Amino acid sequence: MIMQRNCCEIDMVPAEKNEFGILGIQVAGEMMHLNVLIKDTDDAHQLFCLRSIEIPVQPMGKDMQSEIDDSSKIDSSKQCIIELEAKNNKIKAENVELKARIVKLEDKQLQNELIKNLLSVP
Repeated sequence: MIMQRNCCEIDMVPAEKNEFGILGIQVAGEMMHLNVLIKDTDDAHQLFCLRSIEIPVQPMGKDMQSEIDDSSKIDSSKQCIIELEAKNNKIKAENVELKARIVKLEDKQLQNELIKNLLSVP
């Protein structure tokens, strides 16, 4: 019972009569177990261990931890670059829109000056 409390489990899928449900994958220490709960026609539950495997565990040294830390720093840097590129693309799109508005305003100003000149001719 202690081993079961100190392990990781997947929630049970309930079984109907003559069906089975996956009870879960249990990890206890260096072992991982795949268990199935079967409910027979008499409503009796039977637990079967389909597979047990040993998880290869090796001690982690300082070098390995620094590699993990470095890779997480690289990943966060990549994410930051992606976010900055997205912001940059948004700003570029806004600049294109603003340049188009400036061109329209300059055209409008030129038209207004022409109309003003035409109206001022006696």
